[in-house]
Amino acid sequence: MPSLTDLLQQGDRHPKAEQSSESLLFNRQQAYLSENRFKVYKCDVQCRELEAERWTMLGELLNRCHVASWVELYPVVEIITRTFPPADLGCFFGFCADGTTVSPTNIMRFSTLICDHLWTLSTHIRFTELAETDRDKALCWHANNHYHFDTKLGATVEEVFGEINRRRDELESKVLGDFLWLRADAISFLPEDGKPEKGWADARRFFRALQRLPVGLRSQLEPFQLLIAFLPKQAAPQPNLNTTMTNP
Repeated sequence: MPSLTDLLQQGDRHPKAEQSSESLLFNRQQAYLSENRFKVYKCDVQCRELEAERWTMLGELLNRCHVASWVELYPVVEIITRTFPPADLGCFFGFCADGTTVSPTNIMRFSTLICDHLWTLSTHIRFTELAETDRDKALCWHANNHYHFDTKLGATVEEVFGEINRRRDELESKVLGDFLWLRADAISFLPEDGKPEKGWADARRFFRALQRLPVGLRSQLEPFQLLIAFLPKQAAPQPNLNTTMTNP
């Protein structure tokens, strides 16, 4: 009977099983996940550092009066909306600002009556935008906002377009008149008792309507004056900026 040494020398042993395809796949998946874990860690550190810088810069913009064009102001409004609770925000907004209105003393509290023509014009413009891609959605918009239209419920898209085209020039003139001859330096959008989010909700609706206006019309009301007030009822929220982590 051959000895163990003889068997080894002769190579007469059971060959080692080859690695299965499932095992190879598992190893590739784990290598991929390990690489992604490191990327996420690296990105997280960088994002936290950038977030700290973003909060610092946003703090410099709040509670200060800005006089600028709409294309400069509107992106900041969107960023602040995504960052802070609406109950902690208020706003003062003026038209055709100059050196004498940077610190307005005559401020009018927001009222939907001030913006009646703006709401109607904005609603008409939105209908036109929707009708370009989805006529059914446009008609649904007309039904949900029928009080801004003269055409009755059930009107066709063509009938609504007829009204929009007929009223456009008049509405644009009235919007300009409403704000060029506003009997105040600025409009305030502030929380109300029991309605802490109302001020910023009204401001957001107002800003969206301004955004929809034709550029040529809106430019006649520039430069705009904007002050976004931070009105926290408690300490300002702070991001978690701790970037100390263990390298995986």
